[in-house]
Amino acid sequence: IYIVSDHIKTKIPLLHYAHPDIFEHLIKGEYWSCDLGCVKGDLAFFPTLLSKTCIPVEQIVFVDDIKSNIESAEKYGIYSILFKNAKQLKSELIDIGFRFS
Repeated sequence: IYIVSDHIKTKIPLLHYAHPDIFEHLIKGEYWSCDLGCVKGDLAFFPTLLSKTCIPVEQIVFVDDIKSNIESAEKYGIYSILFKNAKQLKSELIDIGFRFS
């Protein structure tokens, strides 16, 4: 699991502090818009993100609660899920083969 977020740089340490177990055990990498130089709504965001990762686009699942971000990701061949609630997200992830322990 990788994080792709538009949080500002000063909030990143707060997220790590608030959720240490998630960042220590689940998150393999982080891509922050403040480091990429563009936000998810920018035309350059997904090409920039894809150029920074070594993950094939076919293996990426993008989850976001903003429909326009989902539509932008899909334009680059990224499978995307519009987040509505945790139950819906878990169900859709299971539908595409994710396993939860």
